Amino acid sequence: MNTWRAPQLQDALGAKPFAVSDCAVAAAIAQCWLHRSEDMPASVKLNHEPCDWCAYPLDVLLNSLNDFWRDEDTEYRERDFRNLAKAVQRRLVEQAAHEVK
Repeated sequence: MNTWRAPQLQDALGAKPFAVSDCAVAAAIAQCWLHRSEDMPASVKLNHEPCDWCAYPLDVLLNSLNDFWRDEDTEYRERDFRNLAKAVQRRLVEQAAHEVK
């Protein structure tokens, strides 16, 4: 069960990087970042419906993702996540895209 919640966003301009430890959350953030990044070619952008992460500045999302990948436990979490059925992965990522509290 996904019980992780991002810090409540009070002011988009004052948002700071935050710790991400859940692979589904990292995937949801990455999808949002890829879609919104102006540096990405159209062929890389995903079909992305607005999500809760869209309120966060791109640099904050990217810094949080970078920290996620630097964490030594990420490899194990990612392996466990990839062992889930694809439908379960999609459901968890979709939930993570709309559960920012």
